[in-house]
Amino acid sequence: MVVATKPKIDEGVWQYRWTRAEYEKAVEMGLFHAETRLELLDGEIIETAAQDSLHSTGVQLVQDALRDVAQRLCGAYANALCAG
Repeated sequence: MVVATKPKIDEGVWQYRWTRAEYEKAVEMGLFHAETRLELLDGEIIETAAQDSLHSTGVQLVQDALRDVAQRLCGAYANALCAG
């Protein structure tokens, strides 16, 4: 059973807030096209633009830098921290 979480009425339109579990179940069931990039933000399902090459490279560089810092600070425990 799906229960709305604090539905809002705005100009006669109900706004439904999805939970993470509901969103993940909908994805598993194939409710959305596989190639569509979606994100759950504050209960709303938002279609996101594809990352261009420059953005993707920037994200990877930041992840690598943070992983290096974590490894220096945490030593052997860094892999467990970064994995979780």
